[in-house]
Amino acid sequence: MTPEERGALYAGRIEVVAGDCALEALIAALWARLSAQFAPLDPVLAYDVLGNDAFFERFAPLRQGLPHDEAVVRLAERALSSLGVDRRAYRVDRPRIRAVSSGAHEVPAARPAYGQHRDTWYANPQAQLNHWIPLHEVLDEERMGFFPEHFDRPIENGSAGFSLEGWRARGGFQAYAKPQPTEQFHPTPLRPLPWAEAKRFSVPRGSVLRFSAQHLHGTVPHRSGRTRYTLELRVVHEADHRAGVGAPNVDCASQGDASEDYLPTRA
Repeated sequence: MTPEERGALYAGRIEVVAGDCALEALIAALWARLSAQFAPLDPVLAYDVLGNDAFFERFAPLRQGLPHDEAVVRLAERALSSLGVDRRAYRVDRPRIRAVSSGAHEVPAARPAYGQHRDTWYANPQAQLNHWIPLHEVLDEERMGFFPEHFDRPIENGSAGFSLEGWRARGGFQAYAKPQPTEQFHPTPLRPLPWAEAKRFSVPRGSVLRFSAQHLHGTVPHRSGRTRYTLELRVVHEADHRAGVGAPNVDCASQGDASEDYLPTRA
């Protein structure tokens, strides 16, 4: 990405970018792993068959192991390179897969995954750019919701109580499926916005939704009867981050820098 392209994203642009064979290879590898994990069930329909607890027992090994699957990490880096992410300039988070199932918002342990948030409230840098990749065709009601009008408009939130060190100690992003409720650890708006006002973007399979970590967004509860699987790849331009270049910080008071754990740039 050029400085001008990054600047547009830092200013609030949300874009859908078509991938190529490198992205297709990554998606195919992930789908093969999902299919093996849920065999003989269709991964998209497995939640209704297994129920919440059994579903996440099957899904957890893949979700927890994927960031350390070096074959997938290499495929992800190739896909990012094809999307203009030069590994000599960017720190890259390890690949993270997510599953959002129909009706799961009513399960107390899963409820925090549906909170509206900015990724920056979780101590992610203002220079962070997110790549959201659907692993299959996503229905309209399964799309993520954004509130672009709040990109540079402050909203009361709980980020002042968020410490990255404390978050890690509680299990981080793997904690939401554990039995104990974790809502109190998630920085969310004090007064959530109506989901009916959220903007949704059509992202065909083989494409990427790219946006700043500053955007207020979230997983919209749905009842499609299916599970939506996506991959998240987060990148931070190191020079921009060091220079304080990035999206405007209008309301974030979280503590820490999540990008310290990302894969370093490669000379």
